[in-house]
Amino acid sequence: MLRKLKLSLLGLTVSVLAFAQSAPQGISVRTNLLWDGAAEPNLGLEFPIGKRLSLGLDAGLKSWPRWLFWDTDNINNPRHWRNFAIVPEVRFYPGRVYQGLFLGADLVYTYFNVGKVSFPLGLYPETRDKRLQGDFVGLGLFGGYSWWLGDHWRLELEAGVAAGYAGYGSYRCEHCGDKLADESKPALVPKLGVNVAWNPVKRPRECDVPIPLREVPEEMPMPDPVEDPGPFRPQLAPVEPHRGAVDSVKTPFLLHIGDFQPYTPDQVLRKKRGMIKVYYPQGSSALRTSFEESGRLRDNQPALDSIVNITRMILSDDISKVEKIQIVGFSSIDGGEPANERLALARARALQEYVQKRTQAPLQAFVVENGQEGWAEFKDMLEDLLRETRRGVATGFTTGELETAVGIAGAPTLDAAHNRRKELELKKHSALWGKIKEKVLGDQRNSGYVRVYVSWVPDKAADEINGAIGRINAGQVEEGRRALSAMDDARARDVLKELDARRGAYEEAVSLYRAYEGALARRREAAAARQEALDWNAMAGAHNAAVLECENGKKD
Repeated sequence: MLRKLKLSLLGLTVSVLAFAQSAPQGISVRTNLLWDGAAEPNLGLEFPIGKRLSLGLDAGLKSWPRWLFWDTDNINNPRHWRNFAIVPEVRFYPGRVYQGLFLGADLVYTYFNVGKVSFPLGLYPETRDKRLQGDFVGLGLFGGYSWWLGDHWRLELEAGVAAGYAGYGSYRCEHCGDKLADESKPALVPKLGVNVAWNPVKRPRECDVPIPLREVPEEMPMPDPVEDPGPFRPQLAPVEPHRGAVDSVKTPFLLHIGDFQPYTPDQVLRKKRGMIKVYYPQGSSALRTSFEESGRLRDNQPALDSIVNITRMILSDDISKVEKIQIVGFSSIDGGEPANERLALARARALQEYVQKRTQAPLQAFVVENGQEGWAEFKDMLEDLLRETRRGVATGFTTGELETAVGIAGAPTLDAAHNRRKELELKKHSALWGKIKEKVLGDQRNSGYVRVYVSWVPDKAADEINGAIGRINAGQVEEGRRALSAMDDARARDVLKELDARRGAYEEAVSLYRAYEGALARRREAAAARQEALDWNAMAGAHNAAVLECENGKKD
């Protein structure tokens, strides 16, 4: 039975807390000074559910054995008193909630652990020489009076009694000992309270006079935002200098002579910008326009035509000039180092002869370099295949095979004996070597990579135009404009047209921004007036509702 009463009390407590969340404006927080004086910290909540009714919940906890929280159980001080209580309640105020006389009913649950304590008026005599530990659940009636001490503070006096059922165990010793018996019986618990309460909402005043509402202006639409154009900064793009035939050629292997770099064995030309490749049959330096290898057609004609035609165009131009034609020859790593070195150089010279014969380029323009077996190129191809294999791309290799091959290839070197040992080490892995020959070495049998480096006559007019553009972009607009106007060049005239167009667009943007700023200022003024009226009406509405409630309360 006691267990059912405790569960019912728990459900009621949860309901009270749920109601409390729905009425935060009228909540009151209190503490019972008598409980505090008995070394039992406590806290109470109360909130109205009508003009004269309120719900409340009080809870207290005394977790230390006697008066002070640092007290501990010991033989020298035999008193022992621990307690926990939770009390949901309902109050009725005949006049108004929180004010004057009130009557109430509550449900009381307390857990106690008491020994060697004498209560006044002869209450609970069993605790004088025994320790009792258990629960009490009961229903109580009480009454009291509430005074407002100020706008937020109140003082309450209350008294009552709760009748219920106690279930507990009795022990011989206040700190220890065997249990003497389990008992359950009816019990009475008195209720006395001197409460100090705090209300977040001010106490009700005498009924005031209603406040008239204001007319709310219509809300003005927000103008479309316009970005502040800031100072006039046209930021014109520089003009490209005239470079003769170079301007009409769109190919990556045509570079300025200032970018020229001699070949070194550690370079990986296959990934450098602008290199063009020509292939050779295995073991041959004979240059063919096309041939078939392992079922794959190698078509050199487009590359050869591109090299010859572009070189001819530059050679016939008065402004641009062919400075260097760089050719790097390679062989694969398969075979003896001396033979491969000769083969790589022969391939580069075969391509040189082909280009020179068809373009009549001067011999001194050619830079023929021997890339030999190209171990750097070989290792780079293996690393690319390894990355693709790790991403799940089908390359024909396993990850382990490629990791082995990359490890053997190592860093590039010109030491022929060392390179020979690496080749023999690869050939020990026969299956891996077969795949390398089929899928990798074919791309190494080429004349290598060809680049054409050129120069051109400086375009002084472009330098002057770009100088004027630089002054305009730096903010010296009129100074740059005067310089452009003095030039007899179509590009300068085009820049002036662009400058005028951007100035017109800027002036239009400034006009739009000023109109936007004016509309925005008017919108802000209207919004401020509207918000002021809304705030006034909200305040007046709350005030008038309080007045009406006050009047209704007075009538009741």
